[in-house]
Amino acid sequence: MLILILPSILLEAQVKEVKKLNKHDLLFKITPTSILDPTFPKIEFGASFILDDKIGIQTKFAQKVDIFHMDDINRYDGYKFSIESQYLFSRKMYVAIENGILRNKLTDNMQYFVSSTDQTIIEDNYQALNEKVFAILKFGYIFYISKRLIFDCFAGVGLEYHQRTIEDLEFNPASGNLDVIDFYEWFGPTYTEKREPGIRLSFGLNINWRHK
Repeated sequence: MLILILPSILLEAQVKEVKKLNKHDLLFKITPTSILDPTFPKIEFGASFILDDKIGIQTKFAQKVDIFHMDDINRYDGYKFSIESQYLFSRKMYVAIENGILRNKLTDNMQYFVSSTDQTIIEDNYQALNEKVFAILKFGYIFYISKRLIFDCFAGVGLEYHQRTIEDLEFNPASGNLDVIDFYEWFGPTYTEKREPGIRLSFGLNINWRHK
């Protein structure tokens, strides 16, 4: 009888072991939902390491790929890098703090007259640089698909600080002696620079592959 029961006990123990993250687990991951981010569509991937039964650390890198403006894809460039500390308060749930930086560059041009009396059109090429640093409190739920394949979904809210500067722009709106043909409200009232804090939301799905 013991011989018949023992295999089932061992199998049950193995299943429970599979359905949790263990000390020194290394997971490689991709976040497919990041490509649908309307504010910063990107291809995002990374890795996480379980330091002990409760603490983990995660790093991620993302390259911007704007599927919403494919005709203008050569005008946009950007990346995101983040480090996340995780606390697993159960085998299926965790809380985390993500800190990171996001940089985005837009190459564009505008046209204007030399002056009100000289109607010669000048084309001004410039770069708009956006930089954000952020910290987000996140909660996640883990789905154990198999021993190696693991999904986790997450959502969170935090703060960001946004700085935007314009480079190589010849036009100075403060001079008052130029008539702008194309005015880009995207730059905001100061036109050349913007600094402001804000709220940052985060949600998505990670597909993890456990390396053993």
